[in-house]
Amino acid sequence: MIRRLTAMVALLLAAAVASSVPATTMLQLNLDGLVVRAERIYRGTIVKIEPGSKQIGGGEIPTLTYTIRVDEAFKGSFEVRKGQQMEILTTLGKQPPVTVGESRRLVSLLGMPQMEVGGTYLLFATKRSAAGLSAPVGLGQGCFRVLPKNGGEIAENEFANTGLFRGLEVAGLEAEGPVPYHRLASEIRRSLERIREVGP
Repeated sequence: MIRRLTAMVALLLAAAVASSVPATTMLQLNLDGLVVRAERIYRGTIVKIEPGSKQIGGGEIPTLTYTIRVDEAFKGSFEVRKGQQMEILTTLGKQPPVTVGESRRLVSLLGMPQMEVGGTYLLFATKRSAAGLSAPVGLGQGCFRVLPKNGGEIAENEFANTGLFRGLEVAGLEAEGPVPYHRLASEIRRSLERIREVGP
């Protein structure tokens, strides 16, 4: 039973980030690292969240499918519905409690960000796997909550933006902690330009 449980956890990890090996190792990424590894980068508002499941490798895994209104697109292509760009993002959900002997354990994917309906996020999404699963690059590193503050907006990921600007020349921004959204958006565009200039 323990072996089966361990195998399922490994399967969940592999399925979540099949196209992004660095995410499975939880490598700390700076902004350029997030941009390079993301297939799609966008700011969006969560419209709907639907739990579900997928059959993978002979087993069934739980999923969450987010319907997201894309408010600002930086990289990638998106579905258009009634003139509005939309993203359908399917990630791993949480496993239900599993009985092991007399104990009950909750198997979950550590670091998988939890988003809420109505919330606004800046997302760096991995390429979809063969099963249609995707995830934020570096899990919580590639998911920024966007919130109003002092008449503007701030953005912060689940690691308090630690290491986000490491090794980059970014004037006027702190090494960690929330950053003004408009500055982060500008730095994403600068990063995309740097990467285009370097080429593949």
